[in-house]
This record gives sequence, structure tokens and C-alpha cells, in this order.
Amino acid sequence: MTLGKFLALVTPDLYRGSLPEKQSRPLRALVTEGLARGASLKRIAYVLASAHHETGRFLHLEEIASGEAYEGREKTLGNTEPGDGPRFKGRGFIQITGRDNYTRMSSVVGVDLVADPDAAMLPDIACVIAWHGMSEGTFTGRKLADYITPAKCDFISARRIVNGDVAKNGALIAGYADAFLAALIAAGGAP
Repeated sequence: MTLGKFLALVTPDLYRGSLPEKQSRPLRALVTEGLARGASLKRIAYVLASAHHETGRFLHLEEIASGEAYEGREKTLGNTEPGDGPRFKGRGFIQITGRDNYTRMSSVVGVDLVADPDAAMLPDIACVIAWHGMSEGTFTGRKLADYITPAKCDFISARRIVNGDVAKNGALIAGYADAFLAALIAAGGAP
């Protein structure tokens, strides 16, 4: 598969005709990581679609909101100290939130994300977090293999891997995944 051709194919439909480095670098990193993991093109397409959605087309690797809404959420996010909400607000391609998630992902990426939460926005780290979380079910307990196998492909329900808002965003993200998949195949990837 040719990454340059893939990027050229997704640019008109998903990136309004322009794909600056800020947006193309994450796409290249996620595809390269997926191929290195031996992921199917369908799984690569879905990871791309989720990251595309979570980051607003790779324009916002940090949650726009302040994070105050996460303050004091000890049971669901592990935010035990004052200021944890804003400190551990969403960052990265999948926008991890909460002290517990930053702690868990620190061991995965080999970087102390609790001490340096902004490191979750570095493309290489964000890429590993996205792939690990979606492959292993770290985000919600659901994983790629639950929805995308050689025998089935349910891009709509796969939203449960990252977030339970299937009714609100499942079809939208599935549409992104379909576009990414078509571009991956057209760029020379085996379906």
C-alpha cells in the first residue's frame, strides 16, 4: 500500500481538499502502526475513523473543554486530587481522560503521563495509546475484535470501543470508516 496515494485519496472527502502536516502525520502514524501490528484494513479504517472523530479531524489533540466536569470523579476516572479534572482532561487521538487512564497508559507507552499529561498528545505516544486501547479493550472493555473480524464488520456498533454514544455518533463514524477503508484499498491495500 502506498501511504502517499492513501492520503491523496482521503483528502478531498474527509479533509476538505487540504491535508497539512498537522493532519497527515497522525494518519501516517496510525496506518503504519496498524500495519506493523498486522491489523486488517477494516480495523485500520476504524481506528482512523475514531481518531478523526475524537480530534475533530486531527485539529484538536487536547479536549477543548476545561476538564472541570471531570473534577472529583474518583470512582469513574480516579480523579482523587484537587485539579485532577483539568489536569487529566482528554488528550491524544482517542482523548483519554482521568488519572486512572493516564496511569494505565503510562505503563503501555513507557512515559510517565501522570507527571506529563501533555505527552499524551505527542503523535507517536497518541498512536500507541489509540491502538492499544482499541485492540485490548482498555477504554470501555470492548475491543476491535468484538466488532471487526474476517467474518463480520459492524462499524456502527464498534463505537462502543471508545464511547457508548452509538445512537448519536455510530453511523457518522461508520461513514468515516467506510471512506478510510475505500481509500486504503484503492491505495493498494489488500481488502
